[in-house]
Amino acid sequence: MFLNKFLNLIILSFCLIYSATSISQVYNLNQEYVKFRNNDQGSILLNTGRDLYYTVESRKVRNGIETVKATIDDPGMPLFINASVIVTLDHIKQEISGFIETSDGHYRINPRTDNYTVWEKIETPDVLDSIYFASEQDVPPNKASLVESGHIADLINVGEKDNSGRYVIDVLIAFSQEAADDVGNIQTEAEMYIESVNTALLNSNIISVYLRLVGVSVGGQNPGVVTSVLRDGKEWFKDDIERLAPDLIGFIQRWNGAPGSAAGWAGVGGDTHVIGVRWPGAYRHEVGHNIGGIHCKEADDSGYHYGFSPRQGLGTTQCGNNMAYYSSPLVIHPVEGALGTTHSQDMARVWRENAAKHSGRRIHKVPFPGDDNTTPILLQAEDYIEYSDATPGNTGGEYRNDGVDIEQTSDTGGGYNVGWTAKDEWLSYSVNLPATASYIVSYRVASEVGGGLIQFENQGGIPIYGTIDVPNTGGWQNWTTINHIVDLPAGQQNIALAIREGNFNLNWIQIDKVGDITEGHFRIQSQMDPASFVHIEQGHLGLGPILSGWWSAQWVFEQSEDNGFYRIKNRWSPNGNDEYLHVEYGTLETGEISSGWQSAQWALESVGDSSWLYRIRNRWNSNHYITIDDGEITSGPITPDQDGAIWTFIPVN
Repeated sequence: MFLNKFLNLIILSFCLIYSATSISQVYNLNQEYVKFRNNDQGSILLNTGRDLYYTVESRKVRNGIETVKATIDDPGMPLFINASVIVTLDHIKQEISGFIETSDGHYRINPRTDNYTVWEKIETPDVLDSIYFASEQDVPPNKASLVESGHIADLINVGEKDNSGRYVIDVLIAFSQEAADDVGNIQTEAEMYIESVNTALLNSNIISVYLRLVGVSVGGQNPGVVTSVLRDGKEWFKDDIERLAPDLIGFIQRWNGAPGSAAGWAGVGGDTHVIGVRWPGAYRHEVGHNIGGIHCKEADDSGYHYGFSPRQGLGTTQCGNNMAYYSSPLVIHPVEGALGTTHSQDMARVWRENAAKHSGRRIHKVPFPGDDNTTPILLQAEDYIEYSDATPGNTGGEYRNDGVDIEQTSDTGGGYNVGWTAKDEWLSYSVNLPATASYIVSYRVASEVGGGLIQFENQGGIPIYGTIDVPNTGGWQNWTTINHIVDLPAGQQNIALAIREGNFNLNWIQIDKVGDITEGHFRIQSQMDPASFVHIEQGHLGLGPILSGWWSAQWVFEQSEDNGFYRIKNRWSPNGNDEYLHVEYGTLETGEISSGWQSAQWALESVGDSSWLYRIRNRWNSNHYITIDDGEITSGPITPDQDGAIWTFIPVN
């Protein structure tokens, strides 16, 4: 009897231990899902023992999957990295996939985790990478419909763009059954691969193109990561390819060490790639080959593919897959200098020049989501559809062979700019605006002399939407962004930039809908002095020029409990406390407030018929407005024609 009780006790203890272990396993993985779902800051424990602090930079939801991008507190990582953590969350299944890049290697979430390996270091096969040099396919571009008036630009491959004006490369990711079994949630895994590429593009200042996942599939065979998959996979998934019309097809295999296999293969300039390791770094490397990139060059051959110390954070993703960028002329090593020159193998240039081609491989069948205007319309200055130029020929001799003067630019992201501008020249562009609304139009300009004047208009000059001065930026390649707000109609239309006074260079134009005042961050700009913005950079309220990255010049408009009034809070908290505009003590200042203070509530009064010019009136002192007096920001009574009391709210992208 005693022996039986003793045995039963042992069995019960074993069951309890097993049960506790099982619960702990589920809890830890679920805990990671809950942490990233709910918290914008926290810590990540790696299986090597490192504990890293993360800060979420962005969240977006698509097809039921939330993508979370974050940075980590890792002194060994280069400062130019946009996001070191990519996490994808399936809120229906409450499952998570994740990828981290650190100074000592890459880590991923193990879906078969135990207590100690939620985040495990990625160990790759001995053969890290090989490349299959397939012949480049000559894919005809989609034809653009050009208006037959004025000077019509030479036809270029316009590819396929979304409503923001960026090229979209649609991707199908197809798993073998064996690979799908290893992964678990194929949807979060696939989104993680896609976002690893998009993050590398942002890190490289390549903003004119992105990848879009249009489908995931399971099937076919699993011969391993061999070149035959690039050919045979199209037959295995032909129905999905026909239905989704992807520009690129990614095959995910379980790596099995088959003869001739590698971690990944891709055809240079082709439309297929394959990987066999759960490693987003390898995935974006193979996509780079599809776009037209090859492996790193040796030191004596230079070029942006080449990195000085790839394993210490200076190599690109084409150099051993280790870093989250393709290339950037802004990446400077303190000893060796810039990573490359304007070499033909600059991957940023390869992406820009091939984006149209690869986004137009197949006519897209998956519709773009409704135009929610979350992304601005970006127009490269050199991608005009019609023009009028004062001199014959292309003075710069770059990009296109017509009458507009184009040269290479040293601005962020590389590429080209329109230059040698002269009075009465113009350029036109086709846009599709989602709504009749106010839009902020930004121009990337450079000028050694200043005095330029741009007139933003409907092509033909009627109506004229607005004008903006181009300042002296200190050099023909010293770039700055200027902007103004205009009211534009909805629909497909041609807009034009009429150059009323020239002598400036133009890199790009961006058009972004002014959103709801309670959504996002805004700069408060004086209409009397457009170079002046409200800020608290020195820890107190100020007015003047700012730098683009200053959170101290960004404001949030919180709807008060009573409709029609807003609390205006600064994005920065210099003392760890929220800073609100108020007049509680008789003068305009910022600081902590109590919820009931009417002195911290403001009415936004539209000026005339404009939907983007405002006066800011206090609720408590109802005849007091925020205004400029002798160059200082203050509050008090105003006259109807007092320009210093008129403000524009510029959204921060």
